[in-house]
Amino acid sequence: MMASRQIAARPPGDGSNYEEQMGDTRHQLLQKSLAMRSAGGPHEQVRSVPWRLQGTRSCEITHSSLHEPLTSWKNLEPMQPRWPHAFRRYHLNHGIRVVDNDTIVVSARDKIQKTQTGLVRSSSGTVTYSQTQRQKAEIEVQELAEIMAGSGQLAWTPKKLEHIFKERTGRSGVWVHYDLGIRAFLICFPKTFELYGREHEYVRLRRARNSVVLDHPEEAMARLARARSQGSLQQNPTVPGTIASPSVALPSLKSNRLKVGFLPHDEPGTDYGQFGAYRTF
Repeated sequence: MMASRQIAARPPGDGSNYEEQMGDTRHQLLQKSLAMRSAGGPHEQVRSVPWRLQGTRSCEITHSSLHEPLTSWKNLEPMQPRWPHAFRRYHLNHGIRVVDNDTIVVSARDKIQKTQTGLVRSSSGTVTYSQTQRQKAEIEVQELAEIMAGSGQLAWTPKKLEHIFKERTGRSGVWVHYDLGIRAFLICFPKTFELYGREHEYVRLRRARNSVVLDHPEEAMARLARARSQGSLQQNPTVPGTIASPSVALPSLKSNRLKVGFLPHDEPGTDYGQFGAYRTF
């Protein structure tokens, strides 16, 4: 019985601890690989906790992101705050549906078109992100703005701002935990912060002495999701007939470990609203 649970093939890697892993199952090896990292916090599962527990539990699943217990005969769906009336708890074909409040699905709202009556904002795709990670980013971007607004210093560098943040709060920041980098993190909030210089080596507030974050956190997550699929980040949508804002390309925009995904409308998605339907993971 024990021999059937062993891994016969050599696991990927240098094989230095191969003898120690011979008694581990494949699930145990995958769980151990989440702790292998060069920087940042521990790796997280891509799927949400209720989704993963639904395939391994026969009893009711209770979690802080669920408004009611989840069972095997119920369907788990993401939260869609922009379409609140589209949700029905009971569907004739799908049965009872339970909302996962930690998995958010919204439209990108990344296109602006000119019409006879004015500008119209539309979307080229759908964005999925984690509500928990959005709240972490929302808290820390507010603290960064308060640090810069309350200081009399005129010239700030992202590295110095990161040092002051860790000195005052005692933590590294969400950009370090998820391998994003502070420059890429600040670029996601163009209405609040401005990175200038040839290599974006300096940062300042758009409105001096103003600690209010003008960017909506949902817009920042949407920018990160598009940047992951495109490899570059354009801070503001381009209005037809105007000069387009330059795109910023940083390696961490594609290699970070934030749970964000972007699915264009012209590409089919079989698992709508779940992170696995996106090519970004």
